[in-house]
Amino acid sequence: MPLGFQQPILCFLEIDSLLMTATRTTCVSAFRAFELVNQLNAATIIYSGLTRAELEYLMKAIGVWHPYIAEDGSVVGVPRGYFGRRIDGAKRELFWDVIDYGRPHDSVTDIVDETLKRMGLRAVRLSALPTQTIAEVFGLSRPLAARARKRAHGDVVKLLDATECDIADVTAALGEEGLRCARRGDALYIVGDTGGNRAVLTLKRLYDEHLVGARAIGLIDRYATGMMISAMESVIEADSTSLAELGKQMIEIVSATRRSVCH
Repeated sequence: MPLGFQQPILCFLEIDSLLMTATRTTCVSAFRAFELVNQLNAATIIYSGLTRAELEYLMKAIGVWHPYIAEDGSVVGVPRGYFGRRIDGAKRELFWDVIDYGRPHDSVTDIVDETLKRMGLRAVRLSALPTQTIAEVFGLSRPLAARARKRAHGDVVKLLDATECDIADVTAALGEEGLRCARRGDALYIVGDTGGNRAVLTLKRLYDEHLVGARAIGLIDRYATGMMISAMESVIEADSTSLAELGKQMIEIVSATRRSVCH
């Protein structure tokens, strides 16, 4: 595990407004700040509605090699050997141990299609579009748009000619079918109900088994779903406008947290 045993701090980030528009250039500019976060004995753990492919691309670009939670809690990825043992219930891949919680993609899309048809609404589905159109319609940077179709569990749609009431009604109807919706911009990110913050609690438990006195801090933005809030000791709004600024904010928060523990 790339963390020391002295006052480790777990920084859970839910900052999709920054991740969705991230490019190679913005990631490179943020690399040094996240490197400094690592040197402060803090783990950067990303919770996101994005796919594994999107998150792994971004994490590599900013130099983060810690666990992540993708597709709104549907899947957890842990670097191989990170906790020094095999993880119960995880499937082993070349670089990752992966724990799946969500419903399969096809199961979710079938329910979404049936619900929209019953309500007389139309939508465009992310996975059915070419890369450039995904970037334009769903507000993703082109590198992420190229990886966004690799969705294993949920569905992402944009309702056409829909009112706010229509969106609320769809969200409620899908909820009755056991699906959970997160709105990011004009898009609905839809997943099977994974038991709320189950993925977050899994990672917290794994850290607690290996580290003494680890403190969990949440940083959230305007797209935050609230799924990880109850598992955090404190939650702070990320007021940054770029990944580089976010890294600097994290350095300040981690340093302040460590000073408060010492005193």
